[in-house]
Amino acid sequence: MSLTKKILIVDDDPDDIYLTKRALESTEYCLTYMFAENGQQMLNLLTNSEDDNNLPDLIVLDLNMPEMDGKSALESISKVDPPVKCPIIVFSTSASNTDIEDAYRLGAKTFVKKPGSYSELAAVMKKLCHYWFHIVRSAD
Repeated sequence: MSLTKKILIVDDDPDDIYLTKRALESTEYCLTYMFAENGQQMLNLLTNSEDDNNLPDLIVLDLNMPEMDGKSALESISKVDPPVKCPIIVFSTSASNTDIEDAYRLGAKTFVKKPGSYSELAAVMKKLCHYWFHIVRSAD
């Protein structure tokens, strides 16, 4: 891959951030990273950027975080002007049908339950990157 893609990881757990970043680094894609510990920090990053080139190409969003959780963040991001164009992947320990339905209703493009092992995590990240960066074509 020749083009660098930006990933925004939104999670309050440093171990989950580390493992997610490491798994993303194991993919074939050239990636750079942005980080936020909660939904409010994510919104600040997205709304305070004066250059569209600084915006992420993909957001990986946890649901359970302090200050502003993932569902509240999804609800708030839908009201941002100009609208956020990149896909938001909810990446959560939850497998609750309510959480899944709420995430999609609020604008998530994919919902993934966090895998139990690093090898599964690496495989999931590879599939997500392949899907969003190779198969899906954006209107950019």
